[in-house]
Amino acid sequence: MNDPLLSKDMEAVRQPEVPSDRSVHLRPVSCSQGSSVLEQKDYNDGRGWVPAKVKDEYGASYTADGLELLDVPKELSGSYNVRKGTEVIRDFAFYRCSSLVSITLPDSVTDIGVFAFAGCASLVSILLPEGVTCIDDNTFSGCSSLRTVTVPEKVTHIGYEAFSGCSSL
Repeated sequence: MNDPLLSKDMEAVRQPEVPSDRSVHLRPVSCSQGSSVLEQKDYNDGRGWVPAKVKDEYGASYTADGLELLDVPKELSGSYNVRKGTEVIRDFAFYRCSSLVSITLPDSVTDIGVFAFAGCASLVSILLPEGVTCIDDNTFSGCSSLRTVTVPEKVTHIGYEAFSGCSSL
């Protein structure tokens, strides 16, 4: 894949090869109707444990406990509100959501991964919650429409090329 926003090293992180022998652990859970279903808990992808996913009404994937936003569909457009209680926006979560204009992060967010919003070419502004202390590498790279970023006073680190290609800032 030839992607100008990604180095070869980062492309390997974004497109992991998952071994076919990954082990999946299932556990029974009770539904509100009293029936029992099997829910995927966690699985080992050969490099470590990966949390189970749940999807919201827009197709965004969260960990089963709701604490981490894993990714959103690239077709997402307009505005998106990250679920309250979410603490982590994972690496590449909104990568290349080119039609997304506005993202609202709850106050609970404290950690935002590398390339989390990279390539969101239509994103105009974002307010980072007070608990965020680090803006990681390439977090907003390629957000060419980004005009306003409110950075909390507690931010102590702004990573490599965090705002590269943000020509409207």
